[in-house]
Amino acid sequence: MILAEGLARCTALALDNARQQEKNVEAVRDLIQKVEEERSTASTAEPPEPSTLTPRQSEVLNLLSEGKSAKEIANALKVSHETARNHIRAILRALGAHSQLEAVSRARALGVLE
Repeated sequence: MILAEGLARCTALALDNARQQEKNVEAVRDLIQKVEEERSTASTAEPPEPSTLTPRQSEVLNLLSEGKSAKEIANALKVSHETARNHIRAILRALGAHSQLEAVSRARALGVLE
């Protein structure tokens, strides 16, 4: 009798866990769908005008196009590594890019870089 009650409790717990897991999986699926929708909306949006780049950001962009790292850019411009990274982040935002390579590519496509 005790064994049967224990088995029944374990079975009930397993069923409850399975139901909760199903809810969690559904919540994750919903989040993934929302992220995919936001990505598709973001990728179709027009990037901001490249004229919003400051002269220093344009200089950093040119160095990026030469394959320079943030550390190399910082050394070339005689600024801190963090300042160079801040310029790079601003360039990514201004061009609507997610990576340095994408920023250089977009800048070339927009005629900002040769």
